[in-house]
Amino acid sequence: MALYKYRACFMTDIAKRAGYNDVTLFQCCLTPDDWIEMIKLGWVPYRKKMNPPVVQYLMDKFVPGYDH
Repeated sequence: MALYKYRACFMTDIAKRAGYNDVTLFQCCLTPDDWIEMIKLGWVPYRKKMNPPVVQYLMDKFVPGYDH
């Protein structure tokens, strides 16, 4: 089992950490390549929480200096 830096969480949690008040604005910042990478990492649109690899990808990209 792989160890990840972050736990599963909602996209709104990441948006708030990145400084966005609205998750819709945050989603507008995601490029098509970001969505493809998220799908490759196991993101499923109908699940509310994102799995740890997706969370780690987004946190590393949008909140690079964040450390628990």
